[in-house]
Amino acid sequence: MKPSFFSYQGPLPASKSLMNRALVVQSFFPELRIGGESSCEDVVFLKNTLNQFDQAGSQHFHCGAGGTSLRFLMARLSRVPGQYDLYGETRLMARPHLGLIKALKQLGVQITRPEEDCLRITSQGWSLPQDPLSVTDTTSSQSLSALLLSAWNLEKDLFLEYDPELQASMGYLQMTLDFLRDLGMGFEVNAGSIRVPAGETIQKTQIDIEPDMSSAFAIAACALSYGDLQIHQFPSQSRQPDFIFVELLKSMGANIHYNAQEQILKVQDSRVLQGVEINLKNTPDLFPVLAVLLARAQGVSYLSGLETLAFKESNRLQNTRDLLQSLGYECLYQNKKLRIEGRPSHVPLGSFEFDPDQDHRMAMAAALAQRQGADINILNPWVLNKSFPEFWEIMASC
Repeated sequence: MKPSFFSYQGPLPASKSLMNRALVVQSFFPELRIGGESSCEDVVFLKNTLNQFDQAGSQHFHCGAGGTSLRFLMARLSRVPGQYDLYGETRLMARPHLGLIKALKQLGVQITRPEEDCLRITSQGWSLPQDPLSVTDTTSSQSLSALLLSAWNLEKDLFLEYDPELQASMGYLQMTLDFLRDLGMGFEVNAGSIRVPAGETIQKTQIDIEPDMSSAFAIAACALSYGDLQIHQFPSQSRQPDFIFVELLKSMGANIHYNAQEQILKVQDSRVLQGVEINLKNTPDLFPVLAVLLARAQGVSYLSGLETLAFKESNRLQNTRDLLQSLGYECLYQNKKLRIEGRPSHVPLGSFEFDPDQDHRMAMAAALAQRQGADINILNPWVLNKSFPEFWEIMASC
């Protein structure tokens, strides 16, 4: 099945990762103006919840399926004395939050689970200990990010300690640090420790949010298979770890070019791509789409740094392997690496249904397989609304 040619020129929504960080900061400093728009569910849920938080007496909040929203809110709400109930979908509540819960308990915050879909936060505000706060989250850097984003106007210095060798997704922690530093937060960073001084306030009243790089990668990968894409207002540098996709695709031989003067990233239908070996520890969100892209590349590819993928919206490592095997590609996970045997001339197997398992990244990966010629019926394609509701509209552009 040959997909229809798509051609899109224009901007992309603002980064949901940066937008969510900006919204938390804005809840401390309402004078902060945020430039950029995102209508994805993760941002909408967090924005609505923080607006609701401003209303006196509001104690019940809904986070949908957003792990980032939930963790950021846990830290933010706990700064203010009160009792708060955070509700979320069953799978969200089953994801690992223990690292942040343990850290908040060191600040005197009580967190219980009165219902299966609810976390209850009981706080008198943060009680800062004399000893450093130990953050032992090996599945995500969001525990550290959540604490840092809510470390404004503290009465005493906040000391955080963590093991950088065990900490996952360090690229996103660095993004948080760069973002906060740009806004004016002063802190000291050493190997495995961060100190935030008391009384920190913002030094800016305007922050502009750049395009979402995870979304950009997904449609760029699709454009390489029978498409023509021009992303406008694309920055020459980015805080987002997934920005590496530009150089990654170039190294694979993709037809991708950046016009710095016009700030346009151009991606076009490409010849056979080359396989790569890459560690995705700092960029795990690239994995599902990249794996499908590499299945059609020349040669063998090796993907490592995949240990946290089981704790995402779904078990992305297993689901991606299942998708590749359903398409007729060979892949093997061994010694913490996924080996993908590239087959550029392979015709994907016959018609089948694919359940993205409530995971927006898996829906993007299946959409790329469609672009490559697979006859897939993607169940619940609107799971993409979580991060990129404009995706299907862009795919239909011609």
